[in-house]
Amino acid sequence: MELGAKFWFGIIGGAIACAVAAVIVLLIIGAAWARWGFFVMFLLLAVVLLGIGWIADRREKRNVAQVQLYGLALQRATGLPVRGIVLEV
Repeated sequence: MELGAKFWFGIIGGAIACAVAAVIVLLIIGAAWARWGFFVMFLLLAVVLLGIGWIADRREKRNVAQVQLYGLALQRATGLPVRGIVLEV
């Protein structure tokens, strides 16, 4: 299997984008630490990470609700009992 130039440019571009994003995040954290001290920087970081977790959890609940809706539709269509299972990797 041969990987073309488009693949490698995508990999290199993604790596550069990740590096730039990491530098920006570290600069923001460092500036918050320098201006407000360690405690406020840690609190700000915790709030941001909790926000990201809340968004991810909302998406998961939406997936569970969608599986339950599919199960209800299958149960009504077939008349058989249905149990929906959500697998996470």
